[in-house]
Amino acid sequence: MHKNSKINIPILSIVTINYNNAQGLYKTLQSFQGQINYELIEHIIIDGNSKDGSNKIIEDYCRMANNSQSLIESDRGIYDAMNKGLHLCNGKYIAYLNSGDVFADCDVLSHLIKAIKVNNNSSFFYGNLIMLDKIGKIKRVWVAKPFSKIKLLLGWMPPHPLCTINRELMLKAGGFDESMSISADYDIMLRILQTENPKPYW
Repeated sequence: MHKNSKINIPILSIVTINYNNAQGLYKTLQSFQGQINYELIEHIIIDGNSKDGSNKIIEDYCRMANNSQSLIESDRGIYDAMNKGLHLCNGKYIAYLNSGDVFADCDVLSHLIKAIKVNNNSSFFYGNLIMLDKIGKIKRVWVAKPFSKIKLLLGWMPPHPLCTINRELMLKAGGFDESMSISADYDIMLRILQTENPKPYW
């Protein structure tokens, strides 16, 4: 594990999961560095012992970024890696932005941190999501709308990338269910939104 000793207790922890995606990882880390309030968050990188040069990218990044730490070791899959990240986080809130994903612009974190500070009675924050194809062309724009538990019954769910949730709620929910191959992120959000009163903010 690489841990930067200059990390202070953050309001927000963001976890990035990576496995053999050096090119996508580099884009994600560059996107982090371009954020206005980047230093106000804790950034945790979990790598499944990649063999494509990702480890060097992570080591160089953590050496430079005062608010970062990494864990590089084999895992049982993406949700095992996400759970490892969850248990390493120190922030009151936690979000995931995995390798290959980037921020839409340079002030996303600034807006998110402001929303958390102003709406401190909320435990669940979500926003718009832009989906791109392999050449960077927009495939879909998901526009955030008001939360309703009735929508959950119809299959609606906020997108998981950068969905920001109170860490204690995630731990109380038991983290990600590793028995699910592709839908544990949907599952944990559904359990939290159905059983808790997180007062979602979008």
